[in-house]
Amino acid sequence: MTTEPSTILAGRSAPARLGVWVKRAVALRAFRLRVFLLVAALLLPLLLTVVLGDR
Repeated sequence: MTTEPSTILAGRSAPARLGVWVKRAVALRAFRLRVFLLVAALLLPLLLTVVLGDR
C-alpha cells in the first residue's frame, strides 16, 4: 500500500481531500458568479444609457 507522506501526516484519506477540493471549487464558482452579477448590475445602467440615450 503506497500512500503519500502528507496524507499520513495529515490523517486524511483521499475521499476527505476530494471533499475539500469540491467545497473549494463550489465556493470559487459562487464567488465568481457573485462578482459577475455585481459587475453586470453596475454596468447595465451605463449600457442602457449609451444605447438608449441617442434615441
